[in-house]
Amino acid sequence: MVGACPVPTALLAEIPETVTFAQATTLPVAGLTALYALEKGGFLLGRKVLVTGASGGVGHLACQLALASGAVVTALVRREERAARLREMGVNKVLVGEQVAAAGPNGPYDFIVDTLGDRH
Repeated sequence: MVGACPVPTALLAEIPETVTFAQATTLPVAGLTALYALEKGGFLLGRKVLVTGASGGVGHLACQLALASGAVVTALVRREERAARLREMGVNKVLVGEQVAAAGPNGPYDFIVDTLGDRH
Protein backbone atom coordinates (compact mmCIF):
# COMPACT_ATOMS: atom_id res chain seq x y z
CA MET A 1 0.00 0.00 0.00
CA VAL A 2 1.55 3.30 -1.09
CA GLY A 3 1.78 5.90 1.66
CA ALA A 4 0.84 3.51 4.46
CA CYS A 5 2.79 3.80 7.68
CA PRO A 6 4.25 0.41 8.73
CA VAL A 7 4.06 1.47 12.39
CA PRO A 8 0.86 2.55 14.15
CA THR A 9 1.05 6.30 14.67
CA ALA A 10 0.17 5.86 18.36
CA LEU A 11 3.60 4.27 18.78
CA LEU A 12 5.49 7.20 17.28
CA ALA A 13 6.90 10.28 18.97
CA GLU A 14 8.48 13.40 17.58
CA ILE A 15 12.15 13.87 18.42
CA PRO A 16 12.74 17.30 19.99
CA GLU A 17 15.08 19.55 18.02
CA THR A 18 17.62 19.45 20.87
CA VAL A 19 17.93 15.64 20.63
CA THR A 20 20.05 14.02 17.91
CA PHE A 21 19.01 10.85 16.11
CA ALA A 22 21.92 9.04 17.81
CA GLN A 23 20.68 10.13 21.22
CA ALA A 24 17.10 9.17 20.40
CA THR A 25 18.12 5.66 19.35
CA THR A 26 19.56 4.96 22.80
CA LEU A 27 16.32 5.72 24.64
CA PRO A 28 14.60 2.39 23.94
CA VAL A 29 17.61 0.39 25.14
CA ALA A 30 18.29 2.34 28.34
CA GLY A 31 14.63 3.10 28.96
CA LEU A 32 13.43 -0.46 28.60
CA THR A 33 16.32 -1.77 30.70
CA ALA A 34 15.37 0.63 33.50
CA LEU A 35 11.69 -0.20 33.14
CA TYR A 36 12.24 -3.97 33.20
CA ALA A 37 14.54 -3.66 36.23
CA LEU A 38 11.96 -1.64 38.17
CA GLU A 39 9.16 -4.03 37.21
CA LYS A 40 11.04 -6.69 39.18
CA GLY A 41 10.47 -4.54 42.28
CA GLY A 42 6.71 -4.66 41.89
CA PHE A 43 4.57 -1.94 43.46
CA LEU A 44 6.96 0.92 44.34
CA LEU A 45 4.64 3.52 45.87
CA GLY A 46 6.20 4.62 49.16
CA ARG A 47 8.98 2.04 48.92
CA LYS A 48 12.67 2.89 49.33
CA VAL A 49 14.64 2.37 46.13
CA LEU A 50 18.41 2.65 45.71
CA VAL A 51 19.80 3.26 42.22
CA THR A 52 23.54 2.82 41.76
CA GLY A 53 25.21 4.47 38.79
CA ALA A 54 22.34 6.91 38.80
CA SER A 55 23.98 9.42 36.47
CA GLY A 56 24.30 6.91 33.62
CA GLY A 57 21.62 6.28 31.02
CA VAL A 58 19.87 3.35 32.70
CA GLY A 59 20.36 4.72 36.21
CA HIS A 60 19.05 8.17 35.34
CA LEU A 61 15.95 6.72 33.70
CA ALA A 62 15.47 4.30 36.61
CA CYS A 63 15.43 7.28 38.97
CA GLN A 64 12.83 9.07 36.83
CA LEU A 65 10.62 6.01 36.56
CA ALA A 66 10.91 5.15 40.26
CA LEU A 67 10.00 8.73 41.22
CA ALA A 68 7.03 8.62 38.85
CA SER A 69 5.96 5.39 40.57
CA GLY A 70 5.94 7.13 43.95
CA ALA A 71 9.13 5.56 45.31
CA VAL A 72 11.47 7.25 47.77
CA VAL A 73 14.63 7.28 45.66
CA THR A 74 18.24 7.31 46.81
CA ALA A 75 20.73 7.75 43.96
CA LEU A 76 24.43 6.91 44.09
CA VAL A 77 26.82 8.72 41.76
CA ARG A 78 30.60 8.78 41.67
CA ARG A 79 31.16 12.49 41.05
CA GLU A 80 29.58 15.54 42.65
CA GLU A 81 29.16 17.35 39.32
CA ARG A 82 26.65 14.70 38.28
CA ALA A 83 24.60 14.95 41.46
CA ALA A 84 23.00 18.33 40.74
CA ARG A 85 20.97 17.03 37.79
CA LEU A 86 19.47 14.28 39.93
CA ARG A 87 18.65 16.72 42.73
CA GLU A 88 16.92 19.00 40.21
CA MET A 89 14.92 16.00 39.00
CA GLY A 90 13.59 15.54 42.53
CA VAL A 91 15.55 12.51 43.71
CA ASN A 92 15.01 12.30 47.46
CA LYS A 93 18.64 11.63 48.42
CA VAL A 94 21.75 11.84 46.22
CA LEU A 95 24.92 10.25 47.55
CA VAL A 96 28.35 10.80 46.04
CA GLY A 97 31.00 8.13 46.38
CA GLU A 98 32.82 5.19 44.86
CA GLN A 99 31.41 2.52 47.17
CA VAL A 100 27.84 1.26 47.47
CA ALA A 101 28.50 0.88 51.21
CA ALA A 102 28.04 4.67 51.43
CA ALA A 103 24.33 4.09 50.84
CA GLY A 104 24.02 1.67 53.76
CA PRO A 105 23.18 4.20 56.49
CA ASN A 106 20.19 5.40 54.43
CA GLY A 107 18.74 1.89 54.17
CA PRO A 108 17.32 -0.57 54.46
CA TYR A 109 16.04 -0.48 50.89
CA ASP A 110 13.03 -2.30 49.55
CA PHE A 111 14.56 -2.54 46.09
CA ILE A 112 17.96 -1.87 44.51
CA VAL A 113 18.68 -1.18 40.85
CA ASP A 114 22.39 -1.92 40.52
CA THR A 115 23.85 -0.66 37.26
CA LEU A 116 27.45 -0.99 38.46
CA GLY A 117 27.76 -4.77 38.62
CA ASP A 118 30.76 -5.90 40.63
CA ARG A 119 32.71 -2.65 40.23
CA HIS A 120 31.79 -1.62 43.78
